[in-house]
Amino acid sequence: MVLLSSILYGTLVWLSVIYTEDIYVFFVGMIVTAIAAASLATLVSVFHIFVAFISFQMLMFISASIYRGGEMFYLIAVLGVAFLGIVLANGYRQYIALKNSISMEDTFKTIYNKSTDGIALIQNNRFRDCNEAVIKMFKYDSIDDVLNRDISELMPKYQPDGQSSVKKMLKKMKEAYKNGFSEVEWLHKTTKGDEFWAQITLTYIHLDGEDLLHGAWRDITDRKKLEEEAKQTAIYLQNLNTSLEYKIEEAVKEIKKQER
Repeated sequence: MVLLSSILYGTLVWLSVIYTEDIYVFFVGMIVTAIAAASLATLVSVFHIFVAFISFQMLMFISASIYRGGEMFYLIAVLGVAFLGIVLANGYRQYIALKNSISMEDTFKTIYNKSTDGIALIQNNRFRDCNEAVIKMFKYDSIDDVLNRDISELMPKYQPDGQSSVKKMLKKMKEAYKNGFSEVEWLHKTTKGDEFWAQITLTYIHLDGEDLLHGAWRDITDRKKLEEEAKQTAIYLQNLNTSLEYKIEEAVKEIKKQER
């Protein structure tokens, strides 16, 4: 359909140049051609259509000007060639920019969805969007089960330090809105009731005219287990050291008694 329109329009341009005696009508035709060429620049997303349409109508215009002859029309033909080159070059730049933009968007979506860290957008204490890692982390079946769910549903009533999970999380979120950033180690629970530790980073962002929090979750359960094991080992070694010191002191006292 676009190709047929290009042929018909180009033919009309050619005929108007050949048979129009009034030079002012001719210049109106030039203006209409320029406007049509500019409007077709919006077709850079389908660059081959853009090139076909603009090239055909402009070549008809240029060839008609040459065919008609005369100093003025030769000059117009030269200007037409220059105009065509400028339009095509500009269209190609826009096409490349759009292509790169689409490629960057696809890359971002791939990184967002395939990241091993959970990533989500939070608004009014509810999930507005999330990636696949969040769904797996909390053992949901699909993203529909996560969206608009209150974050308080994903944590035990109290954190290990005895603080209310809801109050502590609201405090951290308020901190992120105020300072632009907040980070905390958090005990979560899945839909199955299993608890796990996560490092949460909350970042304030302004998107589409709305205030949101960008949340990143990293499962640190294994690290917390190692930390707890190291802590228990340290306590054991401390107790063992204390016990050995006591035994040494007792042994020294006993030796002194025997020497008397």
